Amino acid sequence: MTISFVAIAERDLIFVGSDGHQTPVHVAVGAPYADARTAGMEKYAACLVLTCDDPELTTEMFGEDEMEALVAALEFVESFLQNLVRVYGGKLTTPDGTPFDPAGSMLLKESRKRASRNA
Repeated sequence: MTISFVAIAERDLIFVGSDGHQTPVHVAVGAPYADARTAGMEKYAACLVLTCDDPELTTEMFGEDEMEALVAALEFVESFLQNLVRVYGGKLTTPDGTPFDPAGSMLLKESRKRASRNA
């Protein structure tokens, strides 16, 4: 059975290379589901991640349940964006040119600090 990709969250960015060349970057996460489609992983929950504009080219991320699969998918997107910057030596911006930090906004970083204090 094929899962059609329907994004529950997505973001459009621009990767600006060290030479100034700009490349559009589209990332999206689909809704998690109970039974993974990847052979050998069927007993796990999964969540599709898209790192380009072609909905046929998704990556299936796994978890013990749907919540964990969603967390894995979001972490995959964050790692993908951080690696893009690290490996190719450029930077990310929003379509309007605002700098974008792949490690998260100030609000997200503050939320992570708060969560770690409460852990």
